[in-house]
Amino acid sequence: AILAKESHAGTVDNVCSAMSKLIIVNPNGVPLQQMFPALIQHLPLKVDFLENEAIVRCFFNLYQQGNPVLKEQLENVIKIVVHIYHKKETSNEETENLVKDFLRTINRDFPQEFANIVSTLGEEVT
Repeated sequence: AILAKESHAGTVDNVCSAMSKLIIVNPNGVPLQQMFPALIQHLPLKVDFLENEAIVRCFFNLYQQGNPVLKEQLENVIKIVVHIYHKKETSNEETENLVKDFLRTINRDFPQEFANIVSTLGEEVT
């Protein structure tokens, strides 16, 4: 609900990061079915790229757990992480490596889907 009312980009980015951190710490303790789609709707981050570490870590954790909520949003998740990678919206080497590892993992596990999604993103990305 707070995301629907907020318009300041930095604040929205911080709320997205906080949501991601809550999911990382206790994915079973939050209403993931409602929270995750709301999070996805407000990504990629607009100004506070430092928070991308929490976003990608959240995605990677859910992916590694085989969480169905991430699988339902896999196409959007891939588009967001490719955007972060392509636009170099990482704040440090650790986050950049996390982004690369996540993309490699998705590409390894779902090569056809990954290729199809990336091909829809335009020439500058592929």
